Amino acid sequence: MTDKSYSICDVFMIALNVYSLASNAIIEALAQIPEAVSDTRRYIKLYAETKNNRLEERTFDLYLSILKVLNHIMRFFAERSVNKFAGSLFQQHSYQKELFSSIDNIKVQVSRVKEEFEHCMQRRVADMQKSIVNTDQNATKSLQLLQALYNQLILQEPRSSFDQGAPASYNKKQLDSLLTALQYNDAAVSRDIQTCLRNGYASDEAFQAKAAELIESPELKNFIVSNANLGMLLINGNEDMSTTEGVSPVSLVSARIAVASESTPQALSLSFFCTEHRPYGGPPGPPAPASMMASLTAQLLTKMEAKSFNIDLTFCDDLEAEDIPGLNPKTLCLIFSRLAKQLPEGTILICLIDGIDLYETGGFREDVNTIMRRMSRQVSKRTNVVFKLIVTCTGRARAIQTHFASVINMEESVEPDDSSRWRIGHSNILGDLQDKEP
Repeated sequence: MTDKSYSICDVFMIALNVYSLASNAIIEALAQIPEAVSDTRRYIKLYAETKNNRLEERTFDLYLSILKVLNHIMRFFAERSVNKFAGSLFQQHSYQKELFSSIDNIKVQVSRVKEEFEHCMQRRVADMQKSIVNTDQNATKSLQLLQALYNQLILQEPRSSFDQGAPASYNKKQLDSLLTALQYNDAAVSRDIQTCLRNGYASDEAFQAKAAELIESPELKNFIVSNANLGMLLINGNEDMSTTEGVSPVSLVSARIAVASESTPQALSLSFFCTEHRPYGGPPGPPAPASMMASLTAQLLTKMEAKSFNIDLTFCDDLEAEDIPGLNPKTLCLIFSRLAKQLPEGTILICLIDGIDLYETGGFREDVNTIMRRMSRQVSKRTNVVFKLIVTCTGRARAIQTHFASVINMEESVEPDDSSRWRIGHSNILGDLQDKEP
């Protein structure tokens, strides 16, 4: 009798152990299912647009295995009586094996889904790399041209040629009429640049040191050679306006940039030096900001003609007759914009305005702000050309600074250095840059 009791107890304990193992397996399965479903949903969401049939098949197999486990679990709860469980020990043992096998199958299916996800990721990375290569190839030419421009700024060495393209098509009579209305003086542009260079190089060591610091500035180099199509840079010279007359260290650097741009066949260079066209005390004429915008517009027009670009001026017929000869700033900005839109793809347009804070006073302030606001819009809309707008201040900008995301604020004074004049003309800052050229 005692032996029978022990046998019954043994069977009962075995049954309880089997029951316990099955319960633990159920708990494990229920814990794994939400994580598996969550991961799968995330993979599907990430790669839904790829229409990957294998990923869909793997996901279907996973969900099917989950349904099988749930079916086993429902059977367990339907037959969970200890008596039934103990009474059909071999049947429960078989059930346990099936349950464990189903749980293992979930793990296998999860692994397969993850493997297919990795394949999807690899294909996406390959597609992205292919797209990046195409983008890099399109940007390489512009980047090389910008690097050549900066090389010119430091070394004054033309480095490549420019494709003139097809013969020009434009109305010569209409073009000359527009230049006359803009009161353009081509000689004045070159004269202003040479004046700034001559006076700048003749200045003292403190002046030269500040100019050298700016011309070697990483911020200036990065802006010029960046392969981004669009850009606006403001440079605050932070000079004392009450004691500064004529050219400033910033003006010397501006003149160097203008010369470098002029010497680079790939670029269209526009420049205006406000210190050479002071708003007060000169001969009577249009307001200074309007004259500035008229000069930049006329320079763009003449350079497009010199490069034999096609020029369409029919839009001028729709403008108010008095607005062009009256040098209305808004009209001038419109003409500039319409001309810039006609530039061939890949053209580099460098627009440099030096000493703008001289005009940001009194009655000129509103016109200057209008011009800067419209020029910033022009920069933001250019997609087919590289358009760099560099605006400098002898002192510090006021309201117009809100239009610039990139600003260089120079120190008020820099320690004089005997080597500054040499550094301006012979800086080796481009050594690393030249090594990195494609």
